[in-house]
Amino acid sequence: MAEEVWGVGSDNKAAGAIRHWSEGGAMTPAMVQPHTTGEIIIVGGNHRLAVARAKGAAAVPVLFEPEHLPFVQVRLPSLVVLATHSS
Repeated sequence: MAEEVWGVGSDNKAAGAIRHWSEGGAMTPAMVQPHTTGEIIIVGGNHRLAVARAKGAAAVPVLFEPEHLPFVQVRLPSLVVLATHSS
């Protein structure tokens, strides 16, 4: 799984995420959104998710806009919604 962390995007960002996490720092969840292809795309947090996959994380928190909830629920059936925010 290490190949998912290195060589994709910025190795400096990946190293920073690993260092921050290993020092006990909190990680802001990645942001996802619908894509016109019908898939979910990561719009912020690629390195954080790559590090979580490499660590073998069983669950990873993500953020998304409230109006995308139905779309995300269909594509991520294991999704557990912890909180919602509406304006």
